[in-house]
Amino acid sequence: MVHPQLPSPINSRNAGVSSRSRGRPGAEAVPSRIGRAIEIGIALAIAIPPFVFGGREAFGQLALAALVLVTFSIWIVRQIGCGPRLIPLWRPEILLMLAAISLCVASWVPLPSGLVQSLSPGVSRLLPGWSEGTLGPVGAGGWHTFSLTPGLSVEGALLFALYALLFWITLDTVRTTESARRLLAVLFVTGVGVSSVGILHYLFWNGKFYGIWELWWVEPERHVRAPFTNRNHFAGFLALTIAPGVVTTLALFRRWKTTNSFAVAAHTAFRRPPELMVLLSGLGLIVILAGILLAQSRGGTIVGVLALAAVTLGLFRDGFNRGSSLVVVALLVLGGLGLVVTFAREDPFQRSAAMLDGTDSLEDLSNQRLRLWQADLHAVQDFPLVGSGVGSHAYVCPLYLEKAQRVTFTHAENCYVQILVECGLAGCAILILAICLLSAWCFRNLRSENRNRGRAGAAVALAVSVSLLAALIHGIVDFVWYVPAYAGAMAVLAGLACSLYRNRSISAAKPELQSIPVSTPWLGAWVWRFALVVCGLCLSVVVGRHFGNGARAEYAWNAYVRLIPDGGQNGATPDEIEIVEQRADLIAETCRYGSANPDHHYRLGLANLELFLRKRSQVKSSFSLAEARTILQAKKFQRPAEARAWLDDQYGSDLDLLKTSQASFRRSLECCPLNGQAYVRLAELCFLDAALPSNSESYCKEALLVRPHDADVHLQVGLEAWVKGDLPTASRCWENACRRRPDSKWKVLPLVAEQLSPAEAADFISLDFEGLKWLARKELELGRTDGLVHVIDQARKAVEADPERSKSPSAWLALHELYRDAQIDPGAEACLRHALLLAPAELGYHLHLIRWLMAHDRWDEALDEAQKARRSCSQSMELQNLLHDIPLMKRPPSGSRDAKKPNHAATIHTGSNPP
Repeated sequence: MVHPQLPSPINSRNAGVSSRSRGRPGAEAVPSRIGRAIEIGIALAIAIPPFVFGGREAFGQLALAALVLVTFSIWIVRQIGCGPRLIPLWRPEILLMLAAISLCVASWVPLPSGLVQSLSPGVSRLLPGWSEGTLGPVGAGGWHTFSLTPGLSVEGALLFALYALLFWITLDTVRTTESARRLLAVLFVTGVGVSSVGILHYLFWNGKFYGIWELWWVEPERHVRAPFTNRNHFAGFLALTIAPGVVTTLALFRRWKTTNSFAVAAHTAFRRPPELMVLLSGLGLIVILAGILLAQSRGGTIVGVLALAAVTLGLFRDGFNRGSSLVVVALLVLGGLGLVVTFAREDPFQRSAAMLDGTDSLEDLSNQRLRLWQADLHAVQDFPLVGSGVGSHAYVCPLYLEKAQRVTFTHAENCYVQILVECGLAGCAILILAICLLSAWCFRNLRSENRNRGRAGAAVALAVSVSLLAALIHGIVDFVWYVPAYAGAMAVLAGLACSLYRNRSISAAKPELQSIPVSTPWLGAWVWRFALVVCGLCLSVVVGRHFGNGARAEYAWNAYVRLIPDGGQNGATPDEIEIVEQRADLIAETCRYGSANPDHHYRLGLANLELFLRKRSQVKSSFSLAEARTILQAKKFQRPAEARAWLDDQYGSDLDLLKTSQASFRRSLECCPLNGQAYVRLAELCFLDAALPSNSESYCKEALLVRPHDADVHLQVGLEAWVKGDLPTASRCWENACRRRPDSKWKVLPLVAEQLSPAEAADFISLDFEGLKWLARKELELGRTDGLVHVIDQARKAVEADPERSKSPSAWLALHELYRDAQIDPGAEACLRHALLLAPAELGYHLHLIRWLMAHDRWDEALDEAQKARRSCSQSMELQNLLHDIPLMKRPPSGSRDAKKPNHAATIHTGSNPP
């Protein structure tokens, strides 16, 4: 029979020692050394990941996983030595952990598609082709998981398991105030190191982290953010370390004041001089404050100031020396401000001060966060109960976010909204219960610290509470919890809060509750030890293999990204094909290591497709993909076997590249069914499915459903409809693309202008003035004047309908040039006079009108216009010359018919142009 073994009081030195080991000499020393090793492992899990890009890269996550698993292994050894214990499952922290892990697992476990559609209405609305089976092999059987990114949800579950292990190991190991204080000191020292690295990077920035690594997805601008990749995450982590830093600094300061220097041994004073420790801790806290301000993170600055104020007020409340504490905190703040002024290359308070001047709107201050949160709340209606799955935000958000302006929001920039979207109401309920539980622990720790622990315990409880409060507040404006280094520190802080509360409860309990349980039978003990070892090994293998493969995949992915050209390449040479093959091999290696990222598999499909096109471009008399599709759609082959034989004869071994590309696009959709571009590519390659391209319409329909606001998807679907001759669908899709991204018209106009008449092209999609002007110029180049008047009239209506362009004289001058080139004189003159009306003081427009009148032999009107212009521009030498030359350039008298006309055309283009 296994009995519960309660933890000992917080000041006990026999924590974790079984009843059998107490009677043996030296039996207490082994658990003590193992406990110290576990504490070192927790400290390393706090200190190392922040310096590996905060754990956002796979290598940082691998480092965190290795440290946690090693610490967990040592913890298992300790539990085996201490003997069996019955874990009390009724405790709320254990119930909440089990509920969170169960929710994570339930999101990616395959379930009947009918159940998924009933609990997540968005699945049936967005993926009708999956449930109806109209997508062929892609949608066979429907969608079977609540998560829309099951692979990424598995990765999120494994990361959460690491945080849960950190929490549990901290709770079970750290049972004394001194141990908790040491971990807080480690967090403080880590913050000093992070801030120092960030400031050094800022001073000596060369575009690379540590002067060596260049991350392709991080902008190269100079910011105080390293070793983190984002200044909000950098400042947020430093805000966690302020309270431990203040508590540690004031504790050293008080110890220095109360220590009798004559009573201290000489060798102790030499090893750790109190004055030096106080000085170093004070300088470290100054560096942390300076790092937060130099980062110019508005959310991090607010949270840092609140943390500093909260810990200072807490120290005053607990009866610490208020005068000296206030002086020390004031000096630290002044030192931090001085360091900021010394190192800042620009105004370090500019972004923070912008919140107070009142000139920016709330949308500007939020940096598009308000629109993002509104879109995320719409997603909750489609995935209400368990959400769309951990890691799915970047793919779900574009469904509801309009006018994203090519910005990809990988996260919701709000921890609570993110969890609501990805984990649904169930995850939100677990989060609320966890926050209430943490608040209760911290509140009770702060209420009873003086009675049970004294001043040292009060300071530790205050530092833990303030740091957790800073994390909860910062989560409102930035999604900092997903950064593994930040989340790991939060897990340790939560474990400390629970440990302080649990040990406080036991120390206040009756003595009989601390009795030692009876011995466990030897068979049950060995079964318990064996089960513990098996569980530890299985978890270590699964987690270690996942993050190890993730690091390998990331290494290959980074090498692939470095080979992507900055611009397009024309032609196909053997060297270029070799580069394309190298890119395809690297991205294939990325996917081979089990990558669950849908973008990786989509890029693999693109790489193989590009390689196929490059190789076929060197083969003469070969059909293109569009031509092959046209031939197959014409049903020239009666049986699919004949069509396959024809494809093999045409493309030979290169056909395997197309099949591999198609399989990669399908795999991308299996990783996430919201990748609209993958549907479009499969529509292009659907003729490979038994040579029957019947699913093209279904793929295009799904692409528009899952990416309704993506201009590129609308462009590609419109092109598919154009090739098939479905002009209404093409017009509708291209118009949507141009409305969402105006520059899309430059991809459509060349094709439309070549195939349609001018009037049809102008009405095919809604064009702005620039597009209509281009179309008119193109028609003039092609010599097609039929319908040209309609195009120019549409351009004039576009100018008149635009509030800004209608007041621009340059726009009316451009219209004048269109009418002039089309030889529509009334319209050309009207536009030119309108431009002059808008800018009567501009000489250039006067000169244009004068020369226009001269070119049309309207000399008297030209002379009148020149005299009017002289009233406002009397100092213009060119205008004076025109006034002198216009009478001389008039037609000779009617009697002298042999006189030659002056060449007015040469005069028209010699003057100055309007500004």
